[in-house]
Amino acid sequence: MTLHHPIQEHRMMAIQLLGQRKYERAVPVFAGMITAGQDVYTLREIVHALSQMNTSESRQLIVQLREHPFPVVRMACDTAAGTFPKGAWR
Repeated sequence: MTLHHPIQEHRMMAIQLLGQRKYERAVPVFAGMITAGQDVYTLREIVHALSQMNTSESRQLIVQLREHPFPVVRMACDTAAGTFPKGAWR
């Protein structure tokens, strides 16, 4: 699967494409990638893709990443929070 490709740019493009297509079946795969640990730039792209999907599961993962130790990931989560209607974070 391209999401596990050894070249980071290929992984990033796959994440972006899945988000653009709102491919909700990728949410559990993204959850696994988050749990396994990824570099901050991959996590940032995952957050963006999750925000495009806008499901309760994708929002929950973004909430989980709001506590990430790196600012670039937290900032991506804050940006994503602005794309959801009020009350959607519950």
